[in-house]
Amino acid sequence: MKKIWISLISALYCGFTLGYMHFADPRTNAGALSTIGLDHPVLFALWGAGTYGVLYLLLYTMYNKQKRRGLCHGLVLPAGVGMALTVCCPFDFERHTLYCIGSLAFSVLSGVAILLCFLFSFKKGRFWQCATVFWAALMIGDLILLLIYKETGLIEAMPVLTGVVLLNIAIYQKEKVTAYAA
Repeated sequence: MKKIWISLISALYCGFTLGYMHFADPRTNAGALSTIGLDHPVLFALWGAGTYGVLYLLLYTMYNKQKRRGLCHGLVLPAGVGMALTVCCPFDFERHTLYCIGSLAFSVLSGVAILLCFLFSFKKGRFWQCATVFWAALMIGDLILLLIYKETGLIEAMPVLTGVVLLNIAIYQKEKVTAYAA
């Protein structure tokens, strides 16, 4: 039953994010989530809190399943500080670097936490192998697109939304129990 609530919360979050992205063209820098936040600071704060909350819930569930809660907290709690800096600090690249540090910290720590979550289960089956390779390729591709096109709503939102969907699929994966001969 808990999985269903997590999936419902995740679906609501994805819907909110897609709705939030419609305040501007997500293919341009003006459509970057933080740029939209300049005109809609309350919605940006809700989006940031929702992003962190959903990822924390999903990652905690997965790391708990893998008996690695300490590692989850070690990666995800500092990512939360990064998101707090992103939401609370002014969006001004020339004068304020705390926004950039927070955004980068959140992105990197969340991405690594998701990658490790999949990597720890890599030997459990084809889903985990495909998810690990897909996530690594998505992170590399997103970085390349970020370097080429700068910040856009699609480049910012794609990894988060994809991570939420992949983690939701992952929480429904059955654990394989292997019987050993005595």
